[in-house]
This record gives sequence, C-alpha cells and structure tokens, in this order.
Amino acid sequence: MKELKIYRQGDILFVKVSNIPQETIKTGSKVIIEGEATGHKHLIASNCAELYELDKDIHTQRRFGRNIIGFVNVLDDTLITHDEHQPMKLPKGKYQIIRQREFNPKGDHYVND
Repeated sequence: MKELKIYRQGDILFVKVSNIPQETIKTGSKVIIEGEATGHKHLIASNCAELYELDKDIHTQRRFGRNIIGFVNVLDDTLITHDEHQPMKLPKGKYQIIRQREFNPKGDHYVND
C-alpha cells in the first residue's frame, strides 16, 4: 500500500501527488493563499517552487472540488512561511494544496486562519 504524505500549516494541507494536472496554470506568484481574518499569507519562501492554480472552467472546478486551492511543484526542499505559524519545510515533490474545512451541525465551513 502506498504511503500518503501530508504536510500541514494552519488551515492548509499539502498532499503529495505523482503529477500536476493539465487543468492548471502556472501563476508565477509566491502567495499560496491570503488569510481572511488578518490578511496574513501562506508564502513560498524561495525560488525553488512553482505554484499552479486550477483552470477556472466549471468542469475543472467540479472535478477537483471547492477545497482545492491549486498545486505546487517543489523543485528543491523549500520553506512555506506564515506570520502566525512556524515555517514549514516542504520536501522536493509535487503537492495538491487543500484548504481545510470543518463541520458543525449548521453546515461545514472553511477553517479560518
């Protein structure tokens, strides 16, 4: 059985994948996501990673779901930083980026960071 590799920083999960889907667009940005509460950002702290966002096509959005932020190709071990969390070392590889949701009886919602 293949071991699932997951890394977490605050409300963001990085899940190791074998490839980055064709339905993505390289952004050239270092900002993974900006926090809604304080404006702090999850950032790629080096030039050793490439960030990809999902194509805005409705079929792509349905295929991947609303929790998928995008993907990152880490060319060499790199740090992910955030003002409210410890820096996280993300090893070389390809990762799907997921924004966590939490359940409550009135419905699920995004985890606020």
